[in-house]
Amino acid sequence: MMEPKVETRHTKGGQEQVKQEIRVVVGPTRRARSRFREVEKQAKAVSRKPSGKDKWAAHTQLAQPLWNPESLAWWVEASTWHWSCCDQKAQDVAGLGWSLRPKTEKPSEKNKERVEAFFDHCSPEGPFRDVLYNAQFDFEAIGWLAIEIARNQKGEVTELWHVPAHEVRVHKDLPIYCQMQGG
Repeated sequence: MMEPKVETRHTKGGQEQVKQEIRVVVGPTRRARSRFREVEKQAKAVSRKPSGKDKWAAHTQLAQPLWNPESLAWWVEASTWHWSCCDQKAQDVAGLGWSLRPKTEKPSEKNKERVEAFFDHCSPEGPFRDVLYNAQFDFEAIGWLAIEIARNQKGEVTELWHVPAHEVRVHKDLPIYCQMQGG
């Protein structure tokens, strides 16, 4: 505990010593806690509310997640702290960059340039770093991430796309993923 600060004030009648107590607040204030409870109630209402327009209800072969991904995505928008944490973690993963390390003693310079060019322009969204940032942000906010790999007719990888995690579900038994956009 901190000692009270003693301050000397000059008044008309002379000097007077006044003790000022220093109040240290650790953690959220009362106002912030009440706002958090309010936001938490709204989130629970969103996640528990049965929707007649549930776009995933007809797909009985898809595994249902434990938590509603749309409400998890809502939390990121509702809480500045949560968004900041997800953003920082995604930046830490994607922001450090990447490098190529050869497996052979004499690597092909042509292949290296080809791979570097691909990762610099692997998506219309931007370079690989942007795709990785968006995917990692989803992982921190929703709990999983999805990156679509596009191939040409030869089977070569041509593009990488970030797929929003709240739009993706996995099949119960098979390694198949379903993406549903809009309504």
